[in-house]
Amino acid sequence: MNKDLIEFMDIKIKTQEGLIYVWFDESSSHKRNDGLSKSEVEKKEVKRKIKDLYPTAVLEHEENGAPILKNTVYPSISISHFRGWYALYFSDKTNGIDLQTFKKTLLKGKDYFVNSKDEELPLTELHLHLIWSAKEAFYKKKKGNIQDLKNDVSIKEINFKTELVSLESEGLIEYLNFQVFQDFVLVWT
Repeated sequence: MNKDLIEFMDIKIKTQEGLIYVWFDESSSHKRNDGLSKSEVEKKEVKRKIKDLYPTAVLEHEENGAPILKNTVYPSISISHFRGWYALYFSDKTNGIDLQTFKKTLLKGKDYFVNSKDEELPLTELHLHLIWSAKEAFYKKKKGNIQDLKNDVSIKEINFKTELVSLESEGLIEYLNFQVFQDFVLVWT
C-alpha cells in the first residue's frame, strides 16, 4: 500500500450525531508477527486510538458484547476493523458502523446475507459490499437484537448521488450513510 494513501486515510467525518475516525494501522502485520493474535492486535489498536482521542474515556461492553464508552462526551461507540483498517463512530445516539475492504470472495458468500428482496437490486461487487456493510452497521445499531439478519433486514435502495442506503426492518425504513473509497466501503447509521 502507498504510504501517502495511508496518511490520507487517517480521516475524520463529522455527522449530525458525532464523529467517525477511519485509519489504517500499517504495523498490524508486524504486531501479528510478534506473537499477538488478530483479536489482541485489534483490541489494542482500538483502545490506543480511543485513548489518543479521548484520554479519560473508558471502553466497556454490555452483556451482549456491544461496546459503550464512559467518561466522554459521546456515550455510544461502534467499532469496525478488517485487515489493519479501523473505523470508530462516536455518537450521542446508539449507532452502527461497518468498514468492508473490497474482496472477490464476497460474491461467493452472498447466499449468507442476500435475501430475495435484496436480489431486486443490481448485485455488482460494489452493491454486494454495500449490502453487507449496511446490514452489519444496522445490526450493530440494534446491538445484535435481530433474529435473522439476512431475512429480517432488506435493502430497498442504494443511492450513489446522495450516498444513502435505505433498508427495511420490521416494516420501518431506515437510512444509512455511506462512502466508497479506493480500498473499502464505509457505512454508518
